[in-house]
Amino acid sequence: MLHRKCLISTIRLLCKKAPGSDVQRVFIKLYGTGDPLLGMIREEFPETKMVLSIRHPKPSLISFR
Repeated sequence: MLHRKCLISTIRLLCKKAPGSDVQRVFIKLYGTGDPLLGMIREEFPETKMVLSIRHPKPSLISFR
C-alpha cells in the first residue's frame, strides 16, 4: 500500500504543471521491472493515454500525434 502511495505522489510531482506552461505530453520511461506499475498508474489516472515502446521512443511519440 505504501509503495502505491509513493508511486502516485511521484507521478503527481513529475506531472505538475508549471504556471503559464502548456504541457501536452509527459514521457515516463519504465524499465522492464517497472511494467507491473502500469496497472496502478492506469487505475489512478484512467484518463491517460499510454504509448508502449520497447525501443526508440522518438518515432513512437511522433506517430502518436
